[in-house]
Amino acid sequence: MNPFLNVKVAVCALGGRRGFLELPESLANEEREFIGGGEKSLYELATALAALGVDVELRGHLNSRILATITDAAGATPTVGLEPRRPEPGEVVVLPEGLPDPDLFLTAHLSGARTVVLLLGPPGLCGWSFQAGWSPPDLTVVDVATVGTPATYRAMANLGFSLWSPAWGIAEAGRRAGVRVSRIGTGTPVPFPDPPAKTADIAVIEANRWFPVAEGLAQQLPGATVLRVSSQSVYSLSTALGPAKILPWPSRVEGMSRIAREARAVGTVPVALSSNPFASPRDFGQGAVLAPDVHGVLRETRRLLGAPDELAQRAKLAARSAREQVDWKRYLGRVAAALRQLPASPTADARAEFGDEVVEEHRRLFDALRQEGLEHRGTLDALQKQELEHRGTLDALQKQELEHHRTLDLLQKEELEHRLTGDTLQEAAAENRALAAELAAARSGLDSYRSRRIIRLLDQSRAGAVIRASLRTGRRPISRG
Repeated sequence: MNPFLNVKVAVCALGGRRGFLELPESLANEEREFIGGGEKSLYELATALAALGVDVELRGHLNSRILATITDAAGATPTVGLEPRRPEPGEVVVLPEGLPDPDLFLTAHLSGARTVVLLLGPPGLCGWSFQAGWSPPDLTVVDVATVGTPATYRAMANLGFSLWSPAWGIAEAGRRAGVRVSRIGTGTPVPFPDPPAKTADIAVIEANRWFPVAEGLAQQLPGATVLRVSSQSVYSLSTALGPAKILPWPSRVEGMSRIAREARAVGTVPVALSSNPFASPRDFGQGAVLAPDVHGVLRETRRLLGAPDELAQRAKLAARSAREQVDWKRYLGRVAAALRQLPASPTADARAEFGDEVVEEHRRLFDALRQEGLEHRGTLDALQKQELEHRGTLDALQKQELEHHRTLDLLQKEELEHRLTGDTLQEAAAENRALAAELAAARSGLDSYRSRRIIRLLDQSRAGAVIRASLRTGRRPISRG
């Protein structure tokens, strides 16, 4: 009989749309090209719960291809493709510690669910520290004493959260704070590739927060061949890391290193810092070499390159140890034990009541704001209608004004034409008067000319001679008729 028949679990990865005090949607596609090792661990945990027969949901914005790699190998899959919802009373909600805001923790706390915080790294390093005034630190320079503090562990425990972690070092930090942390370790159903032939001395992973330090180490090994591993959207970096003999890994602070484990699985020996208080030698496993500082990493890397027999022996130990660490059946056993040991919450009913009241008050406020918004929308629509009417009136007035301008332009044009016609008529009248004067003068001249011409003709005629003779004698001419 399935011991988890009535157990329901919601594992929340990163991203996903959600409403007030709701768990995120479950959206599985390939749009998220790159996901970190912590998210892969959440996929593995959800798949392990499904393999145990638990009714488990995996929520968030998921990489469907990487998830399918895990679920196909396990023969079990969590439920995906879900809408946001409120946590249900009695269910288990698993949240990663690396959430930058407290709102999902608030969602789980103000419900009747049992909350598990999966500590993939020291709390306060990548996610909220459960302390006031927290802000994300720079991982390359942060004081390791300021993260994973006893106060943080106690705050989570006092809120009723149960704590799980893959790492021995993180569990031991909780124990020192007086808080129980269930170490579930890590596991994968996907087999590692066999270690390949070694063709490079060291590997350096690009697009990684520790890349600048690792690149500096590589430059101080001028005779070494360097395998540069680019950022890849794959489930495991083992295949990419396999050709290298050594992985210099100058990580100052983190939990159980997934990259170092994937390197070990293919016989690439990690040389890492022992100063990280949240990863114990058991987390690094056999085969790895630990150094107290970056200079020590450089020194040990140079030494191992000059000790091929030791390096080969460590590579074998590393590959065997990595496979033991991720043994799927053992991982299922540890997850089952942690799930069975989850305590019931004496405050679940009260928290659920608080949450329901907050959600109801939020709904009332939202409805009131929506109604107010509808009223404002109605007022705005009326104002917009008035504005359109005013705009129509203004357009009509502008049209009338334009027509008046056109009429005025026509009148001004006609006035100009009339003025030009008047000027033309005045010029014509003046010309007519001048012509009349010239004509009168011509006529006067012509009359004078005619008079003179008649006299000359008369003088030249016989009658003129008779007249001239009579004038001389004083007698009148004798008529012959």
